[in-house]
Amino acid sequence: MKSQDKNGLIWKVVRALPLVVVVILFTIFVVKNGVAAIDTLVEKFYERVWITTFAFLGLFLIKSVSFGLPYTLLYLGIGSIYPLGWALVLNTVGIIVNMQIPYFIGRYATGGISEKILAKFPQFSSFTIHKERSAVLVAFLTKFIGILPHEITNLFLGTLPIPYWSYLLGGVLGLMPGMIATTVLGSNLNRPTSPIFIITIAIVVLLILFSILLYKRGVNSSRKE
Repeated sequence: MKSQDKNGLIWKVVRALPLVVVVILFTIFVVKNGVAAIDTLVEKFYERVWITTFAFLGLFLIKSVSFGLPYTLLYLGIGSIYPLGWALVLNTVGIIVNMQIPYFIGRYATGGISEKILAKFPQFSSFTIHKERSAVLVAFLTKFIGILPHEITNLFLGTLPIPYWSYLLGGVLGLMPGMIATTVLGSNLNRPTSPIFIITIAIVVLLILFSILLYKRGVNSSRKE
């Protein structure tokens, strides 16, 4: 396995770790404090629903310029306290909020920023092959594969430049499968032995493996061309 492939695999493992850690910690929390503790947290949320909602959207915005806040934690947090339907809507809005600032920085930046990003992250070259054919596809694959930090991918897609609406549509669709699975997981965190929880964990793992496969195929095809 070459160094770029190793780096890509390492990134996927690192980005999956928060999910595993949160599930383990939450399971310990439930075992130690009982399900009643979850009910208490939910009650406090309903007392200040608008404040909580804007706080989460603020975190999505902060994440757009920060590398220390994984999507996974936000998806799980929202999924664990909102009704599932509203949680999916809020996480979708959060994704859109998150995608704004880096894109426009990249769109209007000067100084060869795209070349600098490609020099540091040559993996991006495999995502740009189909740019002229379908900007939506490029945005979708870049966000779905998720090998590199989303803050960097948002910035890079702005530098290409991918048209805004193609970027937004492809990016949201690319993040949607992982978001839905993780949100459903969050809505069932208080039932870690339930079939839906176990099935969702399996889906998350399959999505990770599938994204790694797509990434490797993209890298191999770019090398052939």
